[in-house]
Amino acid sequence: MLIGALKIAVLPIDCEVLYYRLGYALWQLGRLPEALACYAMMVNGGTPFRTAARDEAEEVSRQMGLPLPDMKYGDACDALRSGGVPVAPEDKVLDTIARAAICLTDAGFPLLAQDAAWMLGMRDGGDVIGAVAMSLRFGAEGRSKN
Repeated sequence: MLIGALKIAVLPIDCEVLYYRLGYALWQLGRLPEALACYAMMVNGGTPFRTAARDEAEEVSRQMGLPLPDMKYGDACDALRSGGVPVAPEDKVLDTIARAAICLTDAGFPLLAQDAAWMLGMRDGGDVIGAVAMSLRFGAEGRSKN
């Protein structure tokens, strides 16, 4: 179920919670490299599980004979993919959301497109897509008041 959810997860906090829960499950199954990779994917630290994940990653590292749970992002992605775990958010999901935002805007539904643009902005890390999302919202509100 967690792997299936990662295939469609977009928001950073959703991805982190899923990776945290999956990391623990994989650890208990003895899939230590994948478990450590899941903990490494919790990069933003926006969940209340951050401290527990760090502690669990240290324990997994000890069991693997590693001095520290220092797995780089690229190595974590490789370990996840080799273990059949998706790297969230998947590009095809982000592409679908982008296409939906464009189609909704073109069809005259900017408020619906704003939610899709906001989600993309949460993943992008920059301010451009977030500004587009706000323009979609406030442009539509300004138009409806006239």
